[in-house]
Amino acid sequence: LMFHSILLGLMIVQGLFLIAAMFYIAASPHFEDRIVGTNLVGTIVINFIALLSAYMGNGFGMDIALVYAFLSFLAVVVLVKVYIGVYRAQKIEEEKRHD
Repeated sequence: LMFHSILLGLMIVQGLFLIAAMFYIAASPHFEDRIVGTNLVGTIVINFIALLSAYMGNGFGMDIALVYAFLSFLAVVVLVKVYIGVYRAQKIEEEKRHD
């Protein structure tokens, strides 16, 4: 019983962290900060799924958390790749304007 109440409290804290991370993403002026915030949201959701799995007492939730971790990692890699492409295109445009 004590273990379940601790897990429930941790899930509430994770929910508050998730809300704070969403505000961070919305308020950040730079795209790099938004990428970091997206990675943070992915990490918080993975923790929440793992805590929920332990709270419910089933093991397949951990499998879901692992799959979500993989997808979250890929999403951040794709965002960074797109950002690098856009950054390079902007640099080329700036160089063309200066010539």
